Amino acid sequence: YEINYRDWSSDVCSSDLRLIEASATKGDFFLKTLRERLASLPVVADVRRKGLLMGVEFVKDKATRDPFEPKERICARIAEYCFDRGVLLVSGITGSHDGVVGDTIQISPPFVIDEKDMRTVAEILHAAICNILVV
Repeated sequence: YEINYRDWSSDVCSSDLRLIEASATKGDFFLKTLRERLASLPVVADVRRKGLLMGVEFVKDKATRDPFEPKERICARIAEYCFDRGVLLVSGITGSHDGVVGDTIQISPPFVIDEKDMRTVAEILHAAICNILVV
């Protein structure tokens, strides 16, 4: 049996390019969806992205951008709430304010996520924030 690596590698490269293009398009939609659902909350300082990777930063007060105390475990509590409802987030990205304090969660969806699932993530995250931080 002989493998033709040339054909296989060109398929992988063109597939990778489609994934990169798709992640940019999906990332635009996901960012818009998250911002529409979360940006008005007084504890959400920023919603940002790189490709399909999203970050949501939390503060006590949006006007002053004062961070929560680490002992409040804001990201961990939000991540636990979401996990119990089927959404896996990366929590515990602390230090986003000054290198020591500050809370940001990371959303790292699979490339195959669709718009319906993006909306679901935004809704569950919104519910988590409202329930945990009593907004």
